[in-house]
Amino acid sequence: MGRRRCVCRGQLVGCYLKYCQMRGDEVTKLMQAIPRAAHWRLAPLPEILSAAEIDMLLTSFDANLPSGRRAYAMVRCVADLGLRCAEVVRLHIDDIDWRNGTVRIARSKTQFHGLPASAQGDR
Repeated sequence: MGRRRCVCRGQLVGCYLKYCQMRGDEVTKLMQAIPRAAHWRLAPLPEILSAAEIDMLLTSFDANLPSGRRAYAMVRCVADLGLRCAEVVRLHIDDIDWRNGTVRIARSKTQFHGLPASAQGDR
């Protein structure tokens, strides 16, 4: 449920309980139990990273650790191929066609899409 819908429903319940309170019903504890929708006022996220920021990110991984190499490869898939995080997580080694230089992306259980493996070239 979206934030707006949640806030709207919370306000409707609150209004009804205020009506009940005006009629003389004891609803103070119920009114306190209405959950409040979270509302964070964060600075807007950047839409894209600059080339320098991407380079800084890529150099931050420890190539001596398997987890660092894996994280580096995952970020390269996002940065170079424009894959979504969920698509990167679903990738398997069999999805890479080394001979033709393509990556096979699962769009659904039965649909696949091929991408060139080197969209940005070597960094």
